[in-house]
Amino acid sequence: MAVLAAYGFAALWTSRGRWARGAGVAAALLVAFEFWPAPIQMAVLPPVPTFYEQLAAEPYPTPVLDVPANWRWRADPYLLNQMTHGQPIFAGHLSRDYPYPLLETPFFREIGWIGYFSDIVDQDVPRIAGSVLSHYGFRYVVFHKNLLAELPAGPAPAAAPLLASAAQFGEPVYEDELIAAFRVRTVAEPQPFFEIGDGWYPREAADGHAMRWLRDRAALRIVNARERPVKLRFEATAFARNRAIAMLLDGTEIARWSVDTRWTPLAVDLQLPGQISVVELRAIEPPDSPAALGVSADARPLSVAVRSVRLQLTP
Repeated sequence: MAVLAAYGFAALWTSRGRWARGAGVAAALLVAFEFWPAPIQMAVLPPVPTFYEQLAAEPYPTPVLDVPANWRWRADPYLLNQMTHGQPIFAGHLSRDYPYPLLETPFFREIGWIGYFSDIVDQDVPRIAGSVLSHYGFRYVVFHKNLLAELPAGPAPAAAPLLASAAQFGEPVYEDELIAAFRVRTVAEPQPFFEIGDGWYPREAADGHAMRWLRDRAALRIVNARERPVKLRFEATAFARNRAIAMLLDGTEIARWSVDTRWTPLAVDLQLPGQISVVELRAIEPPDSPAALGVSADARPLSVAVRSVRLQLTP
């Protein structure tokens, strides 16, 4: 296009028409104006709390967790603040979705996900907060009070309790009308917590609970800092008929049950090693799909659904 424009300008300049040279001069002035490097008034960025200037002086990396923790909703303030402090943050924007391991830790979704209901694990978020934050290396937690006030009723069930109990896991270092910042303390007695593993179908809501179906096998990871005995409790229901399920801990079968089509409470004693352990549920019989049985149009092969998974620490 630029070459064609040059040919056109040359044709105008050499033409004998009355207005040819005037049009050529006008075109040249138009191009000069387009490339004129005059400063253009841009939008004025709002001021950021002085805490972020202090954070910029911290060694890199010093990861920061902003609460509510949701990059798809109002993450822009977090990115604006990051332009000042330059440290890693939990939330942000990318041009694509990608596997993000932290999203499989229910703790992070429960402290701010808009439109989110709790996952199949039941955890005391304030009690495990310090353990989760320390495990993933977060040094600061910043509560955005104005954004927390905008959360609709219902979702983000753990954000307010976490702010109320922040002194349990963090040392207050800054507060103004917009934010309250806490430095994460070293945890003397880390608590075990869950991550959602592979094999689960997406979360569903039933009878006021979050539940997940599995096809033939699905896993939960338990992050645990030291060896300890625990009791694992959960509820399960079978699809269409009674089914047998087995539970494995790090590849070794530790329990087996028969589950009917009603929600059934189950429990098993575990001796957790001081590491990340994998608890796997396996359906013994082949799955069935609701569509194949004429129950609904759902074509997913289903075997067992699980909800209300929790750990009970034992002496």
